[in-house]
Amino acid sequence: MARGWLEVLPGAVAALGGLLLLLSRNRATATLGGWLSVIAGAWFVVGRAFAGPLALGDVGSPVASTDTQRVWLELSYFYGLGALIVFLGAFALGRVSVRSVRDVEFARRPVAVEREPVVRHESAVEREPAAVVTDDETPRSAGWRDRVGLFGRGHTRAAH
Repeated sequence: MARGWLEVLPGAVAALGGLLLLLSRNRATATLGGWLSVIAGAWFVVGRAFAGPLALGDVGSPVASTDTQRVWLELSYFYGLGALIVFLGAFALGRVSVRSVRDVEFARRPVAVEREPVVRHESAVEREPAAVVTDDETPRSAGWRDRVGLFGRGHTRAAH
């Protein structure tokens, strides 16, 4: 029972969180996947300490002939693995939480307005197809890259 709580469950939750991060199409699902992976990694790190007080059972001792091998097995199977999962999940959460260039451009997109129908003759009213009129975009302020001059004038903005 202890292996299920301390090895299988956090591994399955970390895999589910990673899949949500990879396959998500919106920020909320990706955030959920990131938090699931962070929680699973943290459980890999602290789960063995809580196994006794929560009466989850004992995983047992690692199969190793020396103390050095035992330490390396503990670090690689639980603590190191958990720290790596927490790091990757936190990295993904930080990446998801930042607004991208596409989000800002979508918010600044011009609004379409329909024109009134045009009357060509007094006797007959004919409508032209509604034309789309866009407001001129406001010029963007110079970013830090433009101020510092790290890139030439022909650089392109990367969309995240």
